[in-house]
Amino acid sequence: MEACERSATEVVALTVLLLIASAALAAPGGLDPSFSTGGTRFVTTTITTTTTTTTTTTTTSTSTSTTLPPPCTAEPASGCQAATAHKASLLVKKGSIPAKNKLSWKWLSNGTVNLGDFGSPITTTGYVLCLYDNTGLKMAAQVPAERMCGTKLCWKAGRKKGFKYTDKIGMSDGLTGIRLKPRAAGKAKIGVNGKGTNLTVPVPLMTPVRVQLKRTDTGGCWDATYSTASKNTANAFKAKSD
Repeated sequence: MEACERSATEVVALTVLLLIASAALAAPGGLDPSFSTGGTRFVTTTITTTTTTTTTTTTTSTSTSTTLPPPCTAEPASGCQAATAHKASLLVKKGSIPAKNKLSWKWLSNGTVNLGDFGSPITTTGYVLCLYDNTGLKMAAQVPAERMCGTKLCWKAGRKKGFKYTDKIGMSDGLTGIRLKPRAAGKAKIGVNGKGTNLTVPVPLMTPVRVQLKRTDTGGCWDATYSTASKNTANAFKAKSD
């Protein structure tokens, strides 16, 4: 009989404990992970599993560039419009001091030169003067498009069409002036002047000498050849074209 009473008592106690546990689970915040009642300590363990997903995005960038030829190549360019016979003059002079160095090149066409042949020096078309002698490239003087002289553009559209470049200081490789005049055959003209310490004066020169004025954005160019010179010394070269 005593054994039966103990069994009944244990059943009641177990039932009470189950009810307490159920109430704790239902309460806000859930069951305290560690609590005790009736001398018995209950410990609960909560295991949390976190899953992390990593997304990698690969971006491919493609760029397109245009490679332009060097302003002055090692050898004279082919396909340039030559001057009318004996109608292109060249003077390269070394001054007593570098500030007095001087360059003058005048060219008269043997074919028609249209305004569009000169591009747009005011916005996009730069120019370079290349001088060669029998040993190769001796001088390269370049002026870019949109160049500023103080607060104004160095390039201007001419009054009678064409373009004019003026830089009294000659900051760009010593070039102080360029004139581009489109006309019919035998009338179109180009003139290039330079002076000062920024100007390269490669005298004397070994004939034949060749001078080319080239656009830097396309292959457009104009040239003249000088097989003989009226003066060719350590101080100056002077000649008229073939």
